[in-house]
Amino acid sequence: MSEIKLARAIDELFLVKKLYVTETVDHVALSEVSFTHTKNLLELINQARLVASIHDRDHSDWSEIELREEYAPFRIAFAKPQGSEDELFILTNTAFSAFLKNNQSARLWRVARFGATMRTEGCTYADWEQDVETPAPIAKKSPRSLVRETSGNRIVPATIAPWTLTDSSFALKSKAAIIWANYSISACIRSLADDIDSETGEIKFKGPPRLTLKLPERADKYFEDLGASAFSSLQQAVAWVFENDREAEVRHILFACEIARSSNPTDGELHLLGRNLQPAFEGAKIAYQMSIAEVGKDTLKSLADLRKSVTEDTSKVTESTRQVAAAVAGALALGFGLIAARTSTTTPHWLLVTVMVIVVLYVGTIIFAGFDFIRLQRSLRSEWQSRLYRFLPQSDYDVMVAVPTRHAERTFTWTAGIGGVVVILLACAVAFDLINPPGAESGSPQKTKAEHAKQSNNSAASTTK
Repeated sequence: MSEIKLARAIDELFLVKKLYVTETVDHVALSEVSFTHTKNLLELINQARLVASIHDRDHSDWSEIELREEYAPFRIAFAKPQGSEDELFILTNTAFSAFLKNNQSARLWRVARFGATMRTEGCTYADWEQDVETPAPIAKKSPRSLVRETSGNRIVPATIAPWTLTDSSFALKSKAAIIWANYSISACIRSLADDIDSETGEIKFKGPPRLTLKLPERADKYFEDLGASAFSSLQQAVAWVFENDREAEVRHILFACEIARSSNPTDGELHLLGRNLQPAFEGAKIAYQMSIAEVGKDTLKSLADLRKSVTEDTSKVTESTRQVAAAVAGALALGFGLIAARTSTTTPHWLLVTVMVIVVLYVGTIIFAGFDFIRLQRSLRSEWQSRLYRFLPQSDYDVMVAVPTRHAERTFTWTAGIGGVVVILLACAVAFDLINPPGAESGSPQKTKAEHAKQSNNSAASTTK
């Protein structure tokens, strides 16, 4: 609680211009502090168990005991507590506003005067002493990809996650929470617009009718002008628009049209916009549901066409597998027939080799045609997936298309590989006379018959003699 008293005292003195505050990530520096305020602040700093250094205008060091009023004003500097890499300690609401404006990337903001823990989709806000876990940020589609700006100086936030509450009904009670809400309103409204004129600051919703809004110059009054109820509606609308990356563009267009249609062209005030936020949000959700119903018909037709295409592709690959199996079986039958002819007839060897070469070429042509068809279908699926079936998540696409086609292709590959190897081995056996050629052991049939006749004649002559 001591740091809260110190932070409140510094903020109050800053508002009445009794001192100047410079707060960085590590240190706090208070300048132009009077003697009386210096004594009071040093007491609060000691209660917060912080170590301060005191200097006068001549940069001379002073201890708390040696302070003299005639040397005022003084400069007080002290270091803040240091947390983990993802923690940011902030003492004053003045510095909190500056850090929000500079878009610090810390995931846990410890603000002395924040009060209750508040969680957003990008980070968490708490006081110095609360035991809070560091959350993981939620990835969101960047509003800069949806909002057109006419200047290179981007004022639309790069991500909406730090400005959207995880619970839109969270009650903003502390002054620090109200400061955050003011910046959140500015970021959310800019993220929902169609165009932003960076020079004039005009926020435009195309409609029809076209709505042009200019935020008030005093950013500390945004939450007061909008109202707590309208702020909750704004949080719900932004969370709905950026809920899903693939649907964010459609929802953004629908909400921008509804907010422009619900408002009058003269409704340039923030509180008038707040009055129309809830009706516009409800209208955008209804329009989205209607568009989903219309898109659903086209989606079902696309899925039916995809199923038909996958069935045809797998059946063609299966047919190619059958052709390869039939060609290999025919080649084996013919090959063994050639071997049998070689061992039992006088058919010329070159003729048998020629026939086997033709058979090998035939089988190879069928295998090549099958692989070429698979390659062509893969190329077509890769080309058309991002154009016709972009609405399908990759996991669903894999289950519906990739898995069945890969199974059919794997069967063809194994059949073609094994069959091709067997046919080549058989062709080598025929070509290189791996089977015993005629006459190697028992000789040719003609030669055997002649020898048999000669032996018979010899036997007859011996008998006669």
